[in-house]
Amino acid sequence: MLTHADLWLAIDALARRHGYSVSGLAKAAGLDPTTFNKSKRISEGKLRWPSTESLSKILMVTNSSLSDLAGLIHSNDPAGTAPRTLPLIRLDHAEKAGVFTPHGTPDRAAPQWDAVTLPSDTDGSYALEVVGDALSPVYRDGDRLLLVPHDLASGFPLRRGDRVVLSLRDNGVRVCELLRQTATRLTVRPLGVADTPEEELDVRALWWLARVVWASQ
Repeated sequence: MLTHADLWLAIDALARRHGYSVSGLAKAAGLDPTTFNKSKRISEGKLRWPSTESLSKILMVTNSSLSDLAGLIHSNDPAGTAPRTLPLIRLDHAEKAGVFTPHGTPDRAAPQWDAVTLPSDTDGSYALEVVGDALSPVYRDGDRLLLVPHDLASGFPLRRGDRVVLSLRDNGVRVCELLRQTATRLTVRPLGVADTPEEELDVRALWWLARVVWASQ
């Protein structure tokens, strides 16, 4: 059963998971900053529920799905995902040889890896620190992206609109928005470059791919 308190706790947890206060999340979603304030959750003694439009907008701005929100509603930890110490690497170091294993996971023996505490409940996740303004306005210098490795061979599809970081075998690391996915090809649009046309990539040209699940904006 979905209760009024459950849904509001899930919104609070979603905001924390993505580095926002509830007012910051509302503002980022293009809503009135007071939309999710606790003072507005009960009006004149009546329970006030968030609108479907406001839920849709916060899911869009956090690149989350309805199932992600449902997971927070039914989580045993209503405060959100607990912080963990994760491997951290700068974007400009991620292209260097030897920092990833052949499976696309962090090689912690490489000196470029540091550590950071971020909210994550996924084994194998790690963090990427944005350096410079090449990804602006989507991501800015100093933002930290929480990444979860994705196995394209698993057959589990990514979602249209997912933000991904991928490494091409012969052309460095890119941060992109996923537009389409088939069994053999990905269509992406690089982030932060105005008027950049979409690119179609053969999955055989990819060394590794990871999905952005959180950003410390």
